[in-house]
Amino acid sequence: MTERMQVVVFSEVKWRYMRTRKRFLLARFPADWPILFLEPLNRTDPSHLRPLRDGRVTVASLPVLKPKTTFPLVNALLGRQAVRSVLTAVVSRWVEHLLRAQAEPGLPRLFYLSNVLFLPVAERLPHAVLLYDANDDPLGFPGTPAWVASYLERTLERADVVVSCSAALAARLGAHGARQITVIGNGAELEHFMTPIDPARVPAAIRATPRPRIGYAGAIAEWFDFDLIAELAAAYPAATLLLVGPVAAPVQAAAAALARAHPNVVFAGRVAYEDLPHWVAHFDVALIPFKIGPATDVLNPNKLYEYLAAGLTVVSFAYSPDIEAFGTWVHLARSRAQFVRAVGEALAAPRDPAALRAIAMQHSWDARAAALLALIAAERRSAHPAAPGTNGAAEEGHDGEG
Repeated sequence: MTERMQVVVFSEVKWRYMRTRKRFLLARFPADWPILFLEPLNRTDPSHLRPLRDGRVTVASLPVLKPKTTFPLVNALLGRQAVRSVLTAVVSRWVEHLLRAQAEPGLPRLFYLSNVLFLPVAERLPHAVLLYDANDDPLGFPGTPAWVASYLERTLERADVVVSCSAALAARLGAHGARQITVIGNGAELEHFMTPIDPARVPAAIRATPRPRIGYAGAIAEWFDFDLIAELAAAYPAATLLLVGPVAAPVQAAAAALARAHPNVVFAGRVAYEDLPHWVAHFDVALIPFKIGPATDVLNPNKLYEYLAAGLTVVSFAYSPDIEAFGTWVHLARSRAQFVRAVGEALAAPRDPAALRAIAMQHSWDARAAALLALIAAERRSAHPAAPGTNGAAEEGHDGEG
């Protein structure tokens, strides 16, 4: 029987921002594991200073450290260790209060960390297992201040379990001192993207856009290659470049300029996850159009598996060895010129949807979550081995919880 645990998630993104790796994995944790999801405050999405219940998940927003903000003065203050220490102390007290008020007493705590800036808070509080789940390189984003490196290195040192979404990222984390890293890749909810399509769930104006439709589904932020989309729009003027997903505030001006310059570029905005399969079904080719650089050369994106589960022909840059492994089934490019040509090839000769879905079947979130839960259970066994002649139950209550 799986030991019950209280899960406390220290996240870098909002619970309701988009369906992220964490949400897919957490949804597959045992149903009797309560979850406290701690998210950062921001100015663009609703915050929950008073905790919000969403099923078995309790969500609370905190003024956690950020690697950078849109305010130069705030960035300068965060560059000072004393300021960060004060903020850490405040947030630590806040989390202690939330744990007393929201967590179930007596349960061993699994601290699920995906935001290294939360580490000074997490390490102050009693826990049974500290898990670091790396979905990206926190040092790879443009403008990341140098002081973030110490938070990453300390996280790798203190974590009981370190998981990486890609082999490329695991190698990079190893260079920062990680002792043992397990690669658990991303995946797709296969049944969701293989569902029968309902055209009525997509606005008529979108369904009326000219074909072929060259599409993208996901967040649009600093790593999105607007110049590439402009080149595609110019190279295929009869096609519709359909971009589905929220546009982050820092790039909204760039998005508006792109749409003005190229009328065949359509920004559809945020779409509910429940409707997403019905949207991507209208793509003739699906794109992964991110800038090449330190933020993307460890990439293993969810959308690759979602596109494949939908039977879509995919064009991507060869960002990482993890994506290059799909070269038989995905059109891979190493330059913008190659990418533009690959889109034309994909339109002219689509891949076999059944073959693509068969590949996607090997990358389910169910399998990913099972692998992660097995690691957590192994860590608990190694930390509290059963005495001879017992079933391991005698160790309960000795994990710092009380």
